[in-house]
Amino acid sequence: MDWKEVYRYMGYRGQTPSPEEHRMIQEAARAVEEASSPRWVWARVPVWEDGEGAVLDGWETGSRGLAGNLRGCAEAFLAAFTLGGGVDLVLRRLEKQDMSRALAAQAAAAAMIERFCDEREAELSAQIPGFFLRPRFSPGYEDFSIRSQEEFLRRLDAPKRIGLTLTAGGMLTPSKSVTAVIGISAQAACGESRCGQCGSENCPFREAVAEMEKGR
Repeated sequence: MDWKEVYRYMGYRGQTPSPEEHRMIQEAARAVEEASSPRWVWARVPVWEDGEGAVLDGWETGSRGLAGNLRGCAEAFLAAFTLGGGVDLVLRRLEKQDMSRALAAQAAAAAMIERFCDEREAELSAQIPGFFLRPRFSPGYEDFSIRSQEEFLRRLDAPKRIGLTLTAGGMLTPSKSVTAVIGISAQAACGESRCGQCGSENCPFREAVAEMEKGR
């Protein structure tokens, strides 16, 4: 577990949790780790731009933001990552028992899926010697419609291959999951993809905290 990231998600900026808080956070994170079953799937696709936005192997996304992210790329990876449904069960259980532990578990899960994405992305990078990966760009970022998730999952056959589906409201389930386009570039680019630079309208951690706040 990347504790620095967990504390950052929890809002500990320049502060250190008390010993009691640290134990509570560790217990919640351990429950998330034990329940997780990380899986991922990817595909390498050609990229071009049609004047309206990025086109991924014939898929007209209509996203100019994505087109900007992929400018100069002839190919990209479509990738989907998930921690599995067991983590959702733990989060729901803790929400009913203890809000502080639930928030800690949410933070731990957010840090874990981020690290899982980073590690798998390093594996993709190893497959393209001489090329570089652009920052991950997910449905919900800028003008890349969240409704694109359905086509994204269909193209990766994600429901069958890793159990990743959509709710009736169009949200990913299991909730601690990420889909992203990752451009393949001949030139290095900034790889910053942390929350401070994130324009996502669909952050799983932000959504989960908002829902818990409503229920208070």
